[in-house]
Amino acid sequence: MVAASSLAPQFWLADTGATNHMTNNPHVLTNATPYLNTDSVQIGDGKQLRITHTGDTMLGLLKLKNILLIPKLAAHLLSIYQLCKQNNCAVWFDEFMCVIQDKVHGKILYQD
Repeated sequence: MVAASSLAPQFWLADTGATNHMTNNPHVLTNATPYLNTDSVQIGDGKQLRITHTGDTMLGLLKLKNILLIPKLAAHLLSIYQLCKQNNCAVWFDEFMCVIQDKVHGKILYQD
């Protein structure tokens, strides 16, 4: 599932099938470091896109770590798997909204 979100000034697509957060914009990243391996990411049309850097960012109260910088990527992808794993949160979607909730305290971290 892919859903649009405006958690940050940049437009991110929430992707339940992505294993990693990905961006095409180096200015989104803090602590950016060059990616020294030769790994790439396969996108929907079968093309392989090269990873050039990794880094972190904040989206509201949520810290996103190990974001892959892929300059030729068409959009920012927010991996729901990685978001939930790294922030110990749960995400709910329905036809009207998206809710991100802290699993320990029940605090709503994001709602749109």
